[in-house]
Amino acid sequence: MPDWLLPHALSFAVPGVATLTVDVARANVSGLDSFTRFELLEPVPADAAGLFSAIDLDRLEVGLELRLSILGGGGPRQLPPLSVRFSLADVRVDATGRLALDADGIAAMQLRQLANCTFRQVLEGSLLTAAASASLNSLTIDGGPGGHAALARPVPLRLPGAAEQLVSSSLNAWARGLLLTLRQRATCPAPVDYLPSIVDLSASQAAREIAEIADDLIGARGNHTVEPLERFILSFADDLKNLVGLHAGALRLPARFLDLWVTDPKVGQVGVQLSNLSLSGLDAAFAVQLLEPAAPHLLTHRLGAGGAKPLRAAVHLDAYLGGRWHAFDLVLELRNISLELVSPLRFDRNALGSLSLGQVLQTPSEP
Repeated sequence: MPDWLLPHALSFAVPGVATLTVDVARANVSGLDSFTRFELLEPVPADAAGLFSAIDLDRLEVGLELRLSILGGGGPRQLPPLSVRFSLADVRVDATGRLALDADGIAAMQLRQLANCTFRQVLEGSLLTAAASASLNSLTIDGGPGGHAALARPVPLRLPGAAEQLVSSSLNAWARGLLLTLRQRATCPAPVDYLPSIVDLSASQAAREIAEIADDLIGARGNHTVEPLERFILSFADDLKNLVGLHAGALRLPARFLDLWVTDPKVGQVGVQLSNLSLSGLDAAFAVQLLEPAAPHLLTHRLGAGGAKPLRAAVHLDAYLGGRWHAFDLVLELRNISLELVSPLRFDRNALGSLSLGQVLQTPSEP
């Protein structure tokens, strides 16, 4: 766990005796893949800001390194560091709290501010109650005044009422401190007025990278280094080809994919059925250029097919006409096809970030 997330300076006072301060220096947790119940931050109907959470796990292993100090009649005293390792089973944790947010402030935030300004909109965050139960299967303690100790047999655990109040109070103080730290670390930039900034596609590095990835999906052009993100996209494209039955540049759909019937007053009933669709030569594309910037706000797309081998389409046609069926096998072969498309694109890099969250979530009013 990161240091800023760990509880620090937890105080436990024994009236008239001393105050024990516990600082968690390091924590290791495992078993978080054994959830049997996970209800996180569920609304409480009776409280607009109330939240309820419940978590059950089959097992949980925890290792802690603690620094202890005690403040008594003789003044503050540092105790030897303590290492605690324990294993729990049948873990159940319930908690209720309150989280009050500034709804107007959140709605007014621009999307560019979400990452840094969200914690500034938290008006209150507190833990009201906390309850826990488990079976302690193993416990090992090293260091501290006792040296070494280990648990002889499993022990059922459940906090009594007074201990639950003490734990709730300590966790509430930690949660408030964590929230305060997050608010202090948040560097919230001021909202900016919207000024259009149209991307020059011909000078955009991102546009060139997207064009190269698009070319790789169809057929690599030149020596292009495939980055990890591109590897994922290419792998996804291969999986998609396998899903739709595209193998070695051929796509085959043996099932019937069209069944159309119409009735004409003169001809009578007419039916058309198409099946056994076969497309081949799809891997013989050449001169592939997709999403190529041709001007500041213009993209061109070029594709050649049927060069090394013909682009062939075949389909079986059954036609019902004049009270009987007629069967046909249709084949179309094309060579050296060249397709070129031009699409205008004006992309405003400031438009999305300048929208407020309230504008994004606004429901259109009824006319």
